[in-house]
Amino acid sequence: MKIHLTNQAAHGLIELIQFLMVSYPPENKAEKILHELVGQIRIKVRNRIERGFSQSGYTFTLSIEHSLAFDLYMEQMRPSIPEKKFGYEKTITLSITNLSDKMYG
Repeated sequence: MKIHLTNQAAHGLIELIQFLMVSYPPENKAEKILHELVGQIRIKVRNRIERGFSQSGYTFTLSIEHSLAFDLYMEQMRPSIPEKKFGYEKTITLSITNLSDKMYG
């Protein structure tokens, strides 16, 4: 699945994932798997940003495993996202999970 993020969205997504991973550590094996896969997405986005600034944003390809893990993780975590701090980023996660739902049902 391909996603395109603006520069602001990419930075916000990294910050949001980091916040969630630190604030809500996994409590069982299933959560550990989701935590690990979403952590890999955060690293992928961060590495792409570190390669250089892009005015038009960044395009990423996520495997089906990463797409579904992101979808499940955000489904669990979305109620815990502080709206005042991460309102914009919450919208980004909804866009990504909606795209995942369209592609993978």
